[in-house]
Amino acid sequence: VRARAYAGNTGKMPAIATDYQGFFNDIVNERGWEFGGECLRKYDLIRWNLLIPKIQETKDNLAKLAAGESPYENVPQQVAWTNDGTKLVTMNLTTPLDSATIADRDMDQWPNVAAWGNDISQDYIDQVAQYLAPNRELLPIHQTAIDQDSNLQNDYGY
Repeated sequence: VRARAYAGNTGKMPAIATDYQGFFNDIVNERGWEFGGECLRKYDLIRWNLLIPKIQETKDNLAKLAAGESPYENVPQQVAWTNDGTKLVTMNLTTPLDSATIADRDMDQWPNVAAWGNDISQDYIDQVAQYLAPNRELLPIHQTAIDQDSNLQNDYGY
């Protein structure tokens, strides 16, 4: 999986941790990236008892992004790229480009960092997983399942 993900860039592939906790953290992170679109992340995090800490981490990162704090203080206001006809190559994800360089490139306008802070309010952050109770699922049990089994019921606001 790692070799495929870093195809052509294996020199940039992070080393795999050799201690238990580091190796476990690598697995947690890589499963998140590998299966991100396959609806497995929530169940992995529940199984590892990491759902609430990861949601809190997301809220903390949203607050940092809104405030322009590390590691988000250098989020570029514009993204420039080249297109060789087969792939897009980004030019400035980590460093700003001067206006002369950008003028010669295809470019897409991202909202500026200050606008991100205005859009990500504390109210927005508070609404992330707002019905999450400790040791509970995020989603309610579907009504058809409840109708078939009278022992099932929903909790906490559903």
